[in-house]
Amino acid sequence: MKKGVLAAFMAAMLAFSLTACGGTGTSESTDKASSDSSSDKMVTLKFAHTVQSGTKTAECIEKFCEKVEEASDGRLKIENYPDSQLGDDDEICDQIYNGAAMLDYVDPAKMEDYYADYSILVTPYFFDSADEIKEFAWSDLGQELSEGCAANGMKCLDNMGGYYGARQIMSKKEIITPEDMKDVKFRVPSTTMWVAMANAWGTNATSVAFSEAYTALSQGVCDAIENPVPAMLQASFQEVCKYLNMTSHMYAANGIVMSNKVFEKLDKDLQDILVDTAKEFDEWTFTEVSAEEKEAAEKMKEDGVTINDQVDIEAFKEASESIYSTYEGWSDDLVEKCQKTLAEIRGE
Repeated sequence: MKKGVLAAFMAAMLAFSLTACGGTGTSESTDKASSDSSSDKMVTLKFAHTVQSGTKTAECIEKFCEKVEEASDGRLKIENYPDSQLGDDDEICDQIYNGAAMLDYVDPAKMEDYYADYSILVTPYFFDSADEIKEFAWSDLGQELSEGCAANGMKCLDNMGGYYGARQIMSKKEIITPEDMKDVKFRVPSTTMWVAMANAWGTNATSVAFSEAYTALSQGVCDAIENPVPAMLQASFQEVCKYLNMTSHMYAANGIVMSNKVFEKLDKDLQDILVDTAKEFDEWTFTEVSAEEKEAAEKMKEDGVTINDQVDIEAFKEASESIYSTYEGWSDDLVEKCQKTLAEIRGE
């Protein structure tokens, strides 16, 4: 579990900076926040994330911050820091775990150092459609996973019910089957689950920060990358990768996370505002991101990218099956419970 000295120091400094001046319009430290039903204390949180400005997801996060402040009559202010301004997701989550008054918007794999069971949601082809994300998030199992994560220090406000997009592969050559991925230097995030996916497909996993991926692709450090199309368009990957391979290997669930200790010290009505607004946020992401995906693919095509819709999805699914038997860290009965919940969602 990540408990770096630097992360702890930065978290302590952030907490220290939120000094108490109750009711005067300045911030009240979350370490001193009351658990009463309401008070006139003011709290400031930092929403630090790696989502790129200009995307619909970034707009949804900004809307979330504004809505929380409005719903709380200004008692809870959330400052928005996009574009990795305060670090990458690993660094931000480290600070959150160590008690920083911060939030982040992350995929479930980023929780594997704190609560490994959540990472199963990023197994390739786990969800058959984006709609399954919402249903799973608020199922009994989705609630169980959220509570387990909170018990390990990380509160997920929306049960990983946000939609980040369908993840596709951009590359310098056409990809039809996993065999075409052999020896390709494939950029993936630095988490065990993402590396497991790359290994299952027989590719050469290369962990590079997303903010450095353009340079890595242009210099040949990487040959391919995966992400939702809008994020890759915003990062200008079409300038260095001329193939967009529609693998749809993941309908990506994301969630808003914060320190459970910080959350528990907030007034109850502020807790409710955060959770309720996070649920609204998830609805916004489904509407906005779904529309943005289509527009981004069209723009890629206009920019000269070849849209490859002849990917052998079944071959990728078959190759991905090995992850369930080789990944270590999940609870013994987690796969079976997920299969049962998904079957119920699908009416099987």
